Amino acid sequence: MSIVDAFHSELNANSSAAFGRWHKIDLHNHSPVSHDYQGDSATAINETVQQLRDKAVDIIMFTLLSAISSFAVVGALIFTALQVRVANRSRAEHAAISIVEAAQSDAWTRGLNQLYRIPEGATAEQIDALGPDLTSAMEQVGIRVETIGYMVWRGIVDISMVDDLFGGIVIFWWSRIEPFAQRDRERTSNPKSYEWFQWLAEQLTERRRDGPVTPAYLRGGLARR
Repeated sequence: MSIVDAFHSELNANSSAAFGRWHKIDLHNHSPVSHDYQGDSATAINETVQQLRDKAVDIIMFTLLSAISSFAVVGALIFTALQVRVANRSRAEHAAISIVEAAQSDAWTRGLNQLYRIPEGATAEQIDALGPDLTSAMEQVGIRVETIGYMVWRGIVDISMVDDLFGGIVIFWWSRIEPFAQRDRERTSNPKSYEWFQWLAEQLTERRRDGPVTPAYLRGGLARR
């Protein structure tokens, strides 16, 4: 394990979901009053805000080459950066709510009940023999877990939250349906089938190699935000 990986692991283990992640920071920017500023000063704020959104920057800093004349622009940009950060948090919270709602759906519950029918080590052919209801359940569950995996990869949803709520279930499900998914990829010549399901299960498994999962009732207090 590299120094960066070890640091990241320690950060995740000892911090809340809101803090225990990498933050993107841009430490050097020039305001329009700078002699080497490249861009239209009239649209500087709007352009900077758009770049903040596109690159998902959490913190931004400016070099004040002319402090007095830069205060108005910098003040507006700092305020806007804070607003963008709040908007990003709100987006993540809405995404988390959507995941919880999906997990509470009838399709998710039926899928869970069906997938528990798959015995450990079952082949794709043995899974077929369990009937079309099970195949339909795998498709329904697969769509939902694929979406969750992609949202984690994009940084919209924190993987620690997914691990707390569904980690064990996702790992268990993938261990059962992997032979079926691999055969489906071969039959359809589509290696992307169940791709985010597999990615998420592997990420969750890797997280749990660093140590046992701590039950919620042993954590105490509330998660920091």
